[in-house]
Amino acid sequence: MPKEESESTAVLLNKKLNATVLLPKDTHTYRYKGSLTTPPCAEGVQMRKQSHKQRKTPNQWLRVFWRFFT
Repeated sequence: MPKEESESTAVLLNKKLNATVLLPKDTHTYRYKGSLTTPPCAEGVQMRKQSHKQRKTPNQWLRVFWRFFT
């Protein structure tokens, strides 16, 4: 944790991060038009929701984490 407000923490990856491995194989989504519910309450926001639940066990998430950070 940074000691002062002006300090920042950076993490260097040992490998390239391919975020697609975090996505399910079936990437079908539902799209909704709406607006933000908190200020600035902007309109014209497009929201997406996966059409199915993504289920991963804690061990699966650990494998993904260690794949990129070790």
